[in-house]
Amino acid sequence: MKAITTLLLISLSLYVNAQSESSPTQERFCTFIIQDLDTKTTAVKIDQEMRQMTGMVMSRTDINTKRYYAIFNESTFDYNWFVTHFQTKYGYAITCYDGGTQGVDRPNFSTYQTCNE
Repeated sequence: MKAITTLLLISLSLYVNAQSESSPTQERFCTFIIQDLDTKTTAVKIDQEMRQMTGMVMSRTDINTKRYYAIFNESTFDYNWFVTHFQTKYGYAITCYDGGTQGVDRPNFSTYQTCNE
């Protein structure tokens, strides 16, 4: 009986150790305002292209508020990437950037007027 208990404890510890070493990367989010975003067609195009990128979990562009929101894998994108990508690919500057860990931090959905206050 003691041998079975010992074997079960060893198996359990190996399983727990294997799980902790193969844990998935943490997802991150970002939100920002796309300055001068002017058409729904452009907003849809941005979403379609961003969703195709490796590491992008979710992409939403709201034409009414000009707000962009994305959830992505931790090591894939950062603030500088979004600034550069939106400027070079789409010709838009971004402002009011906020980012954090998905499920831990709360996004700040300030408007263009309130984010600079």
